[in-house]
Amino acid sequence: MASIKLDSLLYCNVQSSKSAGITACFVCADNDRGEKDKNIVFKARTAKKLSYLVTSHRYISSALSIPHSMYLATEFMKAEISLIMKQNYVQM
Repeated sequence: MASIKLDSLLYCNVQSSKSAGITACFVCADNDRGEKDKNIVFKARTAKKLSYLVTSHRYISSALSIPHSMYLATEFMKAEISLIMKQNYVQM
């Protein structure tokens, strides 16, 4: 799974598969040393639904900047298109 650095305390991996749909896994660190504290995973069949789930989460939505949110929306759309095309997708 490819990893994109969103900021110093939050990373996101996006992938899709025919069986699991679109998955966004956020790896969050809540301390200054950047230690990985928790994983937050969202799964949906469409980019719109996945975007809604991500923006509904208080911690994630407050940690994402507008450019990062727009980038993730693009990645979610790529993942949805791959499902329509019956292909798997891994964010690079």
